Amino acid sequence: MAAEIAQKTHLIDQHLAEKGLPFPSFDAAAPADTKLPPTWSKRGYQSCKQHKNVDESWPAAGKVVDALKKWPQAAEPNETGLSLANDTDKPFYAVLAQYPQRAKRFGQAMSFFTTGDGYALRHLTDGYPWDTIWHFQELPEVVANAKPEEGLNVEFMTHDFFNEQPVKHGDVYYLRWTLYNWLDTYYVRILRALIPALKKGARMLVMDFVMPPPGVLPNGLDRKLRAMDLTMLEIANAKERDPEEWKGLFGEADRRFIFKGIKQFPASRLAIIETAWEE
Repeated sequence: MAAEIAQKTHLIDQHLAEKGLPFPSFDAAAPADTKLPPTWSKRGYQSCKQHKNVDESWPAAGKVVDALKKWPQAAEPNETGLSLANDTDKPFYAVLAQYPQRAKRFGQAMSFFTTGDGYALRHLTDGYPWDTIWHFQELPEVVANAKPEEGLNVEFMTHDFFNEQPVKHGDVYYLRWTLYNWLDTYYVRILRALIPALKKGARMLVMDFVMPPPGVLPNGLDRKLRAMDLTMLEIANAKERDPEEWKGLFGEADRRFIFKGIKQFPASRLAIIETAWEE
């Protein structure tokens, strides 16, 4: 019996690891071990991911139909299922700002999505020649917690991307996995805030999901992408975009954004949408 249990423990361990829970040892030749596993930090992220679902996504999902009935245009980020679930007129990130513990858990859950090769930054750094200084821009509370690393050409600065871009005449402006949080009208505002800083030939790179036509991907992966699309509707009235939608929004922002194409690197979950600015 002990030997049979030992042969099946990997299934139990896998389940508990996915739930972010500690697990005992069923090694028939060893004493029981109920200590936290050495990979607890990763499982801690998994736990935060589960909290994100329970605290944010699932209550919002339960109210999304009511939200669409109340606000059929789905035109503002504070007119969502999450707004009704939290009884608030504030958008999602303003709600999180009111609850530091929820915000911390959500941030850690999002950090989990930067792990693994599918989200690795090497897909960007290996795909383009970078020999200039990077200006990393974020809101003040994010920059305050940033830790510069010696030897990297990175400068941290505060900036709200709805305001005019302060770094003028840059070669490249890069937005990684942020625009999917915003409705089309807000996305256009973000792009237009860049225009006063752009020089001829400047590149705009957006690294984000690009939705394929239904049925192109394996069923499991396709369902995950469609579920992510619904999640963005639930919490922000945003969405995942297909190639034509990405291209069209650059043109709507300004016809001087010249679409250069989309690059999908092998093993990367995110694609790079590239445009050039032409006077």
